[in-house]
Amino acid sequence: QELAMIKSAPFLKLTNLSLDCSVEEAETEIRGFTENGGVVMCSTVPRGRGRDLGKLVELAEKLKSHLSIVVGTGWSAEYAADKDLSREELVRLLAGEVLDGLEEQQGRCKAGIIGEIVLSNHILDHKSKKGEIEAVALNAAVQ
Repeated sequence: QELAMIKSAPFLKLTNLSLDCSVEEAETEIRGFTENGGVVMCSTVPRGRGRDLGKLVELAEKLKSHLSIVVGTGWSAEYAADKDLSREELVRLLAGEVLDGLEEQQGRCKAGIIGEIVLSNHILDHKSKKGEIEAVALNAAVQ
């Protein structure tokens, strides 16, 4: 019943959008997903937005025979501590998380997808923002 609610209106229960519970509580909820046929879970929470890689890695270890967890790289100018990156620095950062591993895990796990990229006007003018975001993601993917 809760899965149906989450599918139809994911923002009604904001706790489903974060990992601010214990690993055991998350494991219990995720088991409901796997028991209903779920095999892959993606986390696209970008740097600086509260991604908890320690918990995700622990969950991946506990559930590895039932579920694959894919973690994304991403970046948000609004929330990142390193918000003054140039376009080239941002491309290197995103590509590095895919190729070399995620900084918070000292390379123990790598990003499997490029998720959310939110740039601000200090990097781009508002007219070119959409094309520039696509260019940053594509440049990072190519690297």
